Amino acid sequence: MHDIFEFLIQTVHVSLTGAFILIVKRLFRDKLPPVWQLGIWSILAFSLVVPYSASGNILFLSEIVKTAISGEITVSRPSFFFPVTDFSAPDSISDILFFIYIAGVIIFLLRYLISYLRLKIITAKCIPLEQEKQEKLNSISQKYKLRSCKAATMNGLSSPFVFGFLRPVLILPEEFPDEKIILHELLHLKYKDVLWGFAIALFRSIHWCNPFLWYCFNKINNDIEELCDSRALSLLEGEGRREYGNLLLSMANEKYASCIGTTSIANGGKNISSRIETIVRFKHYPQNNSLICICITLILASFLLINVNASSAPDSYLKITDINSVDRAFAASRSYFCTTPAAALDTYAKAVIQNNGIYRAISAPLSMHGSIKNTIKENLKENNFPLWDSGVNVIPVTPAPYCIYNFEETGKDEYSAYLAFRVQFYDPDEEANQKIVYQKLKISKEDFRWVVTEGSGFTEKITDKVLNNWRCEDLPTYVYRAKAEDFDLERHYQLSFSLKNGASNTDAPLLKADFYEVTVNTFSRCVYTGPEEKKSEIHHLRFSCSTEASRPGIIDRIITDPTLAEKSETFKNMSEALKEAQGGNFSSNSSDGSSFSAHALSENWNNIQSFGGGGHTTEYKKGRNYLPEIINAELRINNEYSVKAVLERVDEK
Repeated sequence: MHDIFEFLIQTVHVSLTGAFILIVKRLFRDKLPPVWQLGIWSILAFSLVVPYSASGNILFLSEIVKTAISGEITVSRPSFFFPVTDFSAPDSISDILFFIYIAGVIIFLLRYLISYLRLKIITAKCIPLEQEKQEKLNSISQKYKLRSCKAATMNGLSSPFVFGFLRPVLILPEEFPDEKIILHELLHLKYKDVLWGFAIALFRSIHWCNPFLWYCFNKINNDIEELCDSRALSLLEGEGRREYGNLLLSMANEKYASCIGTTSIANGGKNISSRIETIVRFKHYPQNNSLICICITLILASFLLINVNASSAPDSYLKITDINSVDRAFAASRSYFCTTPAAALDTYAKAVIQNNGIYRAISAPLSMHGSIKNTIKENLKENNFPLWDSGVNVIPVTPAPYCIYNFEETGKDEYSAYLAFRVQFYDPDEEANQKIVYQKLKISKEDFRWVVTEGSGFTEKITDKVLNNWRCEDLPTYVYRAKAEDFDLERHYQLSFSLKNGASNTDAPLLKADFYEVTVNTFSRCVYTGPEEKKSEIHHLRFSCSTEASRPGIIDRIITDPTLAEKSETFKNMSEALKEAQGGNFSSNSSDGSSFSAHALSENWNNIQSFGGGGHTTEYKKGRNYLPEIINAELRINNEYSVKAVLERVDEK
């Protein structure tokens, strides 16, 4: 359930925006035209519709308040201008308050709907306008070049109003009103001011418990009428303007239609007094005022609508000093969130390296926060350190203390990846000199934050095959395999992802980090599965691969087309090396995925022959597939004959 605090953050921001607009309107009351006085409210409309990304301090405060009230902390960052619930049973004070709020919204919406339907029924029973009065109405609309509309008469009505949007009706009193009043209502009709009424009714319902916003909505209604007055005055001249003002004064004590879906020249004595002041100040504003108005509005909008990322309660709040600081630290941690899958993996890695439970909370689903917090509290009570233990003793080596392998999309807003670390290791009986631990992880989006879930525990691997760029045959790879006579041919792909901004080489997580490079590493091998007597006849193997379906490996191109050596220095060097390797060892790789390796075999050669591999680094692009569909392979035996196969992806090792 999205709780009441999401709404509170939104309504506080909107109220502050409204207050600032009122101050600015007051300062420019007699300096800028009514169209600007109404138009500036568009800033408030934007803040009402677009959720506010609260600053860290506001968000952190909301987490502390929620902790005090409900005892349970959940992130509160508005994702919609109206809070949404799953209607599960309330289990805290905040949930009860939320249901009260929802009930209020429903009541106000029903109230407006019933009022609208009642007036619709009443207007449907009104007496159609007499022919003479209809002609008079049409004459007025033609005089001012305005569209006429259907009209009707209502008994006991003091002032006219327009009702409805799709099929608007002008409702008139029994006595035909003054031409200037008709002009006012026709201008409402032209500019579709009824729509403002529907929008204001919706936001009155959503913010029914905020009297200040109701005050702002009343001001908007009055500004609509003042703008309509200004438009009417611009069509009138001399004595006509004075008479218009006198007509407004005569309506100061009249009842008026205030139902949703209506517009009326009469809107209450207090509002009419304000409109009279505007009429007194009426003037034709110079044309260059338009540019001034636009500039002022843009400056205000840029100031009021800056969306601050919820990324930082004070860093000091994340530190745990005693049992009393745990809740504060966890509340602060919710004002930090990972904005990308890469940032979530980086934050999780920093948690593992530093045994930092708060970093783990930042990168963890909300459902895990309670258990992490309880673990820290229990260890504090028992004086056990570290307060949160990742389970591995990582060596924070540079330039990359960890590596992200085989990151791939598994569903909508869902990814999987392997995370690997070097750990402390020494065993004089082991020839290998490094110990690697790796873990499969699930990365998913929880509301607006990316989180990491452990897919498995840590797997240990003692190896001497880890290179500086984390290329390692003993770590997980994508496997492509096919049978070719007495051999199983394999090609392994391994993708390692590097982060922007040096995120992997800093102590603190960078919550906006993203991938910027992918290193594609490859390894090839073949496994002999034939009879032993036939094995002794094999003394040389040459294995070539290509990811392009239309051609063999690059070395085979050189063999079949000797003229290539004349076209390129690279081809020339490879051709010469190939001649030297006819009976020995040779290895070559291309950035297009092609590779060639040659092995001279001893008398009792191993059934598993690893041909090494290569790699290349390319720019990371979201959604790009870095793995081939198929691989064309060729195994040449004793430089006498070849077996070919198409390797297909079978699994992940």
